[in-house]
Amino acid sequence: MNDLDRGSVGPSIGQGGARRPRLMRLAASILAMAVAGCTFSDDLTGQVGRLNSSIEQVQNEALLLNIVRAADNVPLSFTQLVVVRGSGTVGGSLGVLPTVVFGNGPPTNSTFGTTANATATTNTNFDLGILESKEFWLGLQRPISAETLDFLVREGLPRELLFYLFIQKAVLRSQGLTRTLVNDPGNPSFPAFTQELRTALALGLSTETIPRTVEYGPPLSAQRASDLKSLVEVAKAGLLLRPEQTANGTRYQMVSVQPAAVICFDSSLTSGGGRASAALGPSCDTVRAGAPGASSAADSFSFTRQGASADSHGTTEVKIYARSTLDIIHFLGWLTRSGTAVELVTPDARPPGSSALADRLFVVNMDSPSADDFVSVVYRGTRYSIPMQATSTIRVFTLLRRLVALSTSLNALPVSNTVTAVVH
Repeated sequence: MNDLDRGSVGPSIGQGGARRPRLMRLAASILAMAVAGCTFSDDLTGQVGRLNSSIEQVQNEALLLNIVRAADNVPLSFTQLVVVRGSGTVGGSLGVLPTVVFGNGPPTNSTFGTTANATATTNTNFDLGILESKEFWLGLQRPISAETLDFLVREGLPRELLFYLFIQKAVLRSQGLTRTLVNDPGNPSFPAFTQELRTALALGLSTETIPRTVEYGPPLSAQRASDLKSLVEVAKAGLLLRPEQTANGTRYQMVSVQPAAVICFDSSLTSGGGRASAALGPSCDTVRAGAPGASSAADSFSFTRQGASADSHGTTEVKIYARSTLDIIHFLGWLTRSGTAVELVTPDARPPGSSALADRLFVVNMDSPSADDFVSVVYRGTRYSIPMQATSTIRVFTLLRRLVALSTSLNALPVSNTVTAVVH
C-alpha cells in the first residue's frame, strides 16, 4: 500500500476513532443513570420497610416502658409519632479514561475506559408529640365503655382475657349482704373474684349490642311537628319523631336511636357443665328480642344469677365496675412487679396444646432476654422482655396499644417538634 492509499484510509480511521469515544461516553452515561436509579429505588424500598419496623419497635418499647414505670409507681410518659416524612437525593459522576498501546511504530490500538459512580442519600423527618394535655389524660382515665368491650368480644378476642382486663371490681348483693370482689391479685378477695368470673364465663357471660332510645325535650303537638322548619332542624340534629297517643290526641316525641351494649348471658357460649337458665339475667336472646327495660343505661354493667356459686343459693345481683386504660396499665404493672401468674382456663383463651407461657394472662421476664423476644427494654439497669411464646401476653399488648390510641382525641395531640434523621 502506498502513502496515498494510507492517507485515504487514515481519515476514515480517525472518524471512527472519534465516534467510538462519543458512543462509549453515551453508553456509560446511560449506565450511570440506570445504576443510580436502581440504587435509589432499592434504597427507598428498603427504607420504607425499615421505617415501618422501627416505628413498630419504638411504639412497643414505649408501651412496655410505661408498664414497667407503673410497676415502680413512677410517673408515666407518653409520646406519639404524629407524621413521618421521607426524602432523598441522587448523585452520580462519570469519567472517561483513555488507554493507548504504544509500539516502535505509530499507535496500533487505542481504547477508552469509563468509570461511573452513583450515590443516594435518604432523609427521614418525623414529628414527635409529647402527650401531656388535659384532654389526653381525661381520655386515658375514662372507664372503658360497654360498646368498646362488645366490639372486642365480637372481634373474637377471648372473653376471659377481656373481662380480666375490663373489670376493676364486682359488687355482689344477696340476701341483704353485700360483698366487693376486687380484680387485683394483691387483694385478699381476688381468689373469690376469679371463681365468680369463671362461673359466669361457664354460664355464657358475654355482651350484646342493642338499640337504645333517648328522648329529647317535651312532646310536640301535631301542628308543631308538621312545621317544615321544625322538621328540617330535627333532621339536622339526627333525631326522629315518634308518635304517641295521649288523651288530647297524637303527640310527637323527639328521640335518638343509638347503638348501646349490655352484659348478658349467651346460651351458645356455655362450657364446663355450665347451663344458662331463666334465672340468669339478662339473657342475650332476650336482649336481641328487644325486651322492655333491656336498654336501660343503669343495667349495662349489671346481671343476676340464681345459686351459681357454692356460697350463694338465692338470687345474687352483680354490679360490674369498669377499668380505664390507665387502670389496665397499672394492673399489668402490678403483675410485672409481683410476678403473679394469672392462669387462663376457658377453651377460647387456652386452646389445646398451648404452652405454659401462652396460658398466662401477662408474662414479663426480668434479666432473661432471648433473641426472639417480642419486645424488650432496659429500665434502671434491669431488662424486661416479653417472649414470643407468650401469645396471650402479646394479645394483651396489642389490645392495650389500641386502647391508648382510642383514648387519644385529636384535641389531645400537642404541637409537635420535628426531628430529622439523615442516613447516608
